[in-house]
Amino acid sequence: MLRRVAGHWILKALLAAGLMTWLVYSDRLKVADFSQIQDRWPLVALAAVCVLPSYLLTAVRYRLLLSALGMEFGFFQVLRWNMIGVFFDLVMPMSTGGDVVKSFYVMRAAGRGRRGLAVLSLVLDRSVGLTGLFVLALLVCLPHWNTLRENPELQYVPLIVAGVCGCLFVGFVVATSRTIAESSLRKAFVARLPFGVKIEQLYSGIAGLRGRPLTVVSILLLSVANHAIQCGAVLILSRAMGMDFGLWEGLSVIPLALFLNSFGFASGVGVGNAAFGWLFQNMLNEGRGAALALLYQFIAIFSRLLGLPFYLGAERVSYSEASAEVAAAETSPVPAAPPAAPAP
Repeated sequence: MLRRVAGHWILKALLAAGLMTWLVYSDRLKVADFSQIQDRWPLVALAAVCVLPSYLLTAVRYRLLLSALGMEFGFFQVLRWNMIGVFFDLVMPMSTGGDVVKSFYVMRAAGRGRRGLAVLSLVLDRSVGLTGLFVLALLVCLPHWNTLRENPELQYVPLIVAGVCGCLFVGFVVATSRTIAESSLRKAFVARLPFGVKIEQLYSGIAGLRGRPLTVVSILLLSVANHAIQCGAVLILSRAMGMDFGLWEGLSVIPLALFLNSFGFASGVGVGNAAFGWLFQNMLNEGRGAALALLYQFIAIFSRLLGLPFYLGAERVSYSEASAEVAAAETSPVPAAPPAAPAP
């Protein structure tokens, strides 16, 4: 386990180093890109402060999701888990490192009979986060659809965002469909699969969300608000660097940049810089996208260090220990989620 984690860590570190080296030698990332920051440091400080409320919003969102799956926990307990996960997202450079450790604490609190359901909650939380990011982009694009479509650099952005949102919506409707959930043909097919009982039990947890539409909408709105804060922070940093692209044009591109930034090394370094650089250059005619990403990543790194006190004050666990617990939970039976509430 440790050898695999170390190998993954080294691979992503080498990829990030290679991308950053390429950005520097190709003049896509230059020290001069940061020249205006010293005169506009209050904007950088404002962006750093704006990032902090997102941790509270994601904790509220995750608590609602846990409740929808039949697991009730206090807000401060969920906030502690959330901040520990945030810290390990930084310490463990893989994108799921924080989720693995976070799920360890959730499983311990949920109890042996619901450990698989606890792991499912983390998968759903990540999915909701992705959905909220693209819904935000769609909300930005809709009022300016024609304007964006007439822009040669941005003409495909609304279509991409609308397509992703449409696929996510259809996927949710299908996953929570009562007809599919009660289909004897589906049940027979799943029963023949390896770990069919396990799959059926986890599916019941997802399908159970159909009886809680207000909770689902609230979770989605919290996710949109969280990403709006992140996009706002990036927008403020762009102004601190002297960028002058249009507000709505920027807000249509920034969500895509943040999505790609999530695949980088330790808060997005490497992949995120290359993604920001390409998107900003080709869609906003702004050549300092890689530098903007680096500034945002520094803020993200320092803000994630706030999770360290939460980890030090909780039961200590190593990443390898948490990974073993999660792997065991993925092959252990879990009960079905509580039945959906009857339609009014």
